[in-house]
Amino acid sequence: MTVDNSAATAWVRRYYDDVDNRRLQEFLAWHTSDVTVQFANNPQAHGQEQVAGAIGHFWELIGGLRHNIVNVWETDDGTAVVEALIDYTRLDGGVVTTPCVTLLHRVDPGVEAGVDSVRIFLDLAPVFAPADAAAAAAH
Repeated sequence: MTVDNSAATAWVRRYYDDVDNRRLQEFLAWHTSDVTVQFANNPQAHGQEQVAGAIGHFWELIGGLRHNIVNVWETDDGTAVVEALIDYTRLDGGVVTTPCVTLLHRVDPGVEAGVDSVRIFLDLAPVFAPADAAAAAAH
């Protein structure tokens, strides 16, 4: 069942449109200058420059990605909790889908931009596994 929290879902979909199309400058514009990003088990990135380096590097390691949003919940403090199934296109052309939960915190819940904390929880192992293992994990 998909939860459609109108305003929360709308800005989250716009946010992920920039991610899925790998528009780095537009993606960075969503965040405060002192944003902190925790992406899976990678070291935290602090500030837009480190985030650009980390996310830009990750995007170079994949052929593409698409967030299929399942649920969005928004708390009173400006945190959007996003449940998604992400289709990753590997560099070998294979596609792997992995579940993900992301916490996006905005300094001011009334303003779309201003994300100061991003916490992404997912298992990237299938994305980088040998092709036969990745295919088995997708089924």
